[in-house]
Amino acid sequence: MLGPAAGSGDTFTVASFTFDDTLGPTTVVPVPPNLISDFESFAFNAQFIPLSNQGNDFDINKSIGIQLLGSIPGKNAGGTSVSLGDTTFQGIIELNWGGSPGVTNHDGDDFVAYENGAPGGPEAYMVAVRETGSQTFSDFRYEFADDSVRVLPSAGTDIAQVLSTGFDLSSFGLANGATIDAIRVANLVPADRVDDVSGQGNVILGGGSGFAPLTGPQGAGGQYNSGGFDADITYIGVIPSPTTETGDFNNDGLLDGADFLVWQRGGSTNMLSQSDLTVWQTNYGSQVPLTVNSVAVPEPTTSLLLLLSITTILSKCQVTKVEKRNCRVRDEDSGNLADEL
Repeated sequence: MLGPAAGSGDTFTVASFTFDDTLGPTTVVPVPPNLISDFESFAFNAQFIPLSNQGNDFDINKSIGIQLLGSIPGKNAGGTSVSLGDTTFQGIIELNWGGSPGVTNHDGDDFVAYENGAPGGPEAYMVAVRETGSQTFSDFRYEFADDSVRVLPSAGTDIAQVLSTGFDLSSFGLANGATIDAIRVANLVPADRVDDVSGQGNVILGGGSGFAPLTGPQGAGGQYNSGGFDADITYIGVIPSPTTETGDFNNDGLLDGADFLVWQRGGSTNMLSQSDLTVWQTNYGSQVPLTVNSVAVPEPTTSLLLLLSITTILSKCQVTKVEKRNCRVRDEDSGNLADEL
């Protein structure tokens, strides 16, 4: 979807993906040996900064460039994007949540990466993730950009674009409900290959058997030229879990202070998110209606079935005795008791 960015509260939509900026990584650092090309502010300023001027609470300080500010001596650490590398070397950055779970694997894409580029010219970068509690990262993965938004910079007449790429944690081998606590992003170099003939997939670093990465639908569809390996990474957004959240975080049917404590301890669907807190505030003091589908009805056990059978038999016996007794009374009245029995 091409069009302007939109936002509501802490949730923003840019280039077809909606993210919650309160869920984003808390730290961005270069991975040694700090091979970062430079910093830029071109398309980010044109596309993202206006969000903060629309009555929203978009936090520009969570851009990749600003979070890296001062961490790479000698570089122009004043822009909002970071140029990772070029055709000769790979620059790697790591984004994390201070050791806490940051992204949960749910249905569909779980986080989105934004990269600056020229129209029709995406640049090649790859992503790896670290599952919470693990000491190692997954294989790097390259995927086509999904969408782009063209923007007109405030100065000059050149048109730039912000490209979005959504990533599903299942593609990295994570189970549904699993979480990650760190993401690494690096540029590809010309020798890198992918393991799928489509031109995207897990990356085979340094070549070997595999297929050349392709630019995908946001590019010309062919291989990258020499200018396509200095990816300018702008922003990583966490996509909130799809939910019909009511604010009843402890599932007791009530919207009360106990649910706020669960949220405060990170127990809501989207951990410590403003969106979950807003739902709780909106519904506070109400009750969650029960539906037929909200209560599980267990299958009857063997013991219960046996008890029901015995009860049925005894009931029939009692009915038979009453009927016989009534017959006896009727027969005594008619003088034909012996014949009836």
